[in-house]
Formats: sequence, structure tokens, C-alpha cells
Amino acid sequence: MGHFCGRPASRRALREAARESAVLRRGSPRRAGLNARRPRRQDAGVGTRDRPTERGVRPGAPPQCEDTMTETIPFRLNGRAVRIETDGERKLLWVLRGDLGLTGTKYGCGEAQCGSCTVVVDGEAVRACRTPVKDARGKDVVTIEGLERGGKLHPLQEAFVEHGGMQCGFCTPGMLMSAYALLLRTPKPTRTQIVAALDDNLCRCANYKRILEAVASAAAAR
Repeated sequence: MGHFCGRPASRRALREAARESAVLRRGSPRRAGLNARRPRRQDAGVGTRDRPTERGVRPGAPPQCEDTMTETIPFRLNGRAVRIETDGERKLLWVLRGDLGLTGTKYGCGEAQCGSCTVVVDGEAVRACRTPVKDARGKDVVTIEGLERGGKLHPLQEAFVEHGGMQCGFCTPGMLMSAYALLLRTPKPTRTQIVAALDDNLCRCANYKRILEAVASAAAAR
């Protein structure tokens, strides 16, 4: 004889308790709405935050048209002439990373807000994640890979190493390219000008002080 609720229980009471427990484990009709797994939505990817893919298409996005217009887009990349056969509306970031294998330019936010994808086009810092590759036609494009020449680091890169201007390193290419564009147009910038030039570049490690020191040091050494 067992005990039920602190007092001796009959076999019938024990059987009824066991039966009720089994029903609850399986999910009674009353609880079925809570226990049943909800069917997965077929459009679950729609509306989710953009994620980086080789072609820059987010999961759940409408299917791309297969007869997109391709065109020949010539430009200079890190000092050499290149010609790309592609849809001119593709973003420059994905052409650099996927077609040309230059992965130093990073994908951060995809909305031109963080600066991780910064490259220099005709001397101006631009956000490659929002720039159609057709906008580079006939222009001079410089990426982080183009700063080093003949196995020697650019003075900006050397200054970043000397001053500890990088921690995780994810934002470093964009920071360097924004600083590079600044020194092209203003060889001896003031601290205020350096801050303004890098103001839209985000550092996830909050290493701004050493980054500013590195850029100032490189400018002073010119």
C-alpha cells in the first residue's frame, strides 16, 4: 500500500494518479495548445537583420532576377587595371571580397554606419557596402591591401603597430583607409581634423585614444 497526499492510498487512487500523470506528460487536449510545437514559418527569414553573404543577399530576400544586366566595368585597383563583368548594381564590397579575393575590406553593418568597409575611391573615403560597383567605373580604388608596397608597410600601418592602434583588428582596415584619405587631402591635420575624419568609424574595442595617437604620429612623420 502506498501513500498519497501524506495518507494511505488505495490501489485505485494510485492507479488514477499514475494515469493522470501520464496524460499530462503526453499533453492533454486542454494543454495541447501549449505543448504543441508551433509550425515553422516559411517566411521566417523575411525581416531579419542582413547577414553577410558572398553576393550580399540576406536570407529570406526575394529571389534575384536571373536575367540581370551584366556590364563591363573597368577601374584601377591598388595601382593595376582591372575589368569586371557583372551587374553594375552589385555592391563594391562584394565584388572586392568575392570576385577579386580582397578580404581585408570588412562587412560590418551593411548600412554605411560603422566604417568597417571603407575604401578610398579617387582620394575620397567611401563605404563599399553601399556603393554600387558601377560607381567605380574609370576610377582609382585603393583598399587596405594597397597600402603596403614592396613588402613595406605604409607609415600609417607602422604607426598603428607602434601605438597599439588595434585590438581585435576588425575595424582597423576601415580606420586606416579613412585616415589615409585624410592625409591625402590634408598632410598635416590637426587633432580636430583627425577626430572629424574618423568620427564615423566605430571601434568595438573602444580603442579610440590610441588610434588618434597613431594617426597623429604618422602625420607628424611625413
